[in-house]
Amino acid sequence: MLKKLLTSVVVCSAVALVFPSSASAVTVCDNFGREWDLAFSACPDAPGGMCVSGSRDIFNELGCGPFPVYGTFVKNVFSVTTLDDAVDACVSVSWRGPYNGINVTGTWENEGPSTGAFTLAPCAPGPPDANNEKIDEDPQVSR
Repeated sequence: MLKKLLTSVVVCSAVALVFPSSASAVTVCDNFGREWDLAFSACPDAPGGMCVSGSRDIFNELGCGPFPVYGTFVKNVFSVTTLDDAVDACVSVSWRGPYNGINVTGTWENEGPSTGAFTLAPCAPGPPDANNEKIDEDPQVSR
């Protein structure tokens, strides 16, 4: 019973840390199977919020990452850009959406310009490339 209680406390704590209200770092996953390492910090570019920096595709599953991430998290709105690589084998993507306390569901726009929907959420247990079959759908892949 105690083990079950401790497990649920850890799981609930992990979900609550997806997008913190103070400076910290988190790892989240998107619906394309890419992992993001994000750091949230106070900065003048995000009055009343935080600056976001980090990396997307931290395991380089697309072959041109990890991609630098820069942006803001203000009034529960996540707004970042993931930059492309030097030879444009992949493209830059802007990601924007509201945070509902568990995940971010929003829209992306790449330099294609193509658009679509995305979700950022706590990573599911399993190998890092569990969703690698979605590489062709990834908005950062150059077409």
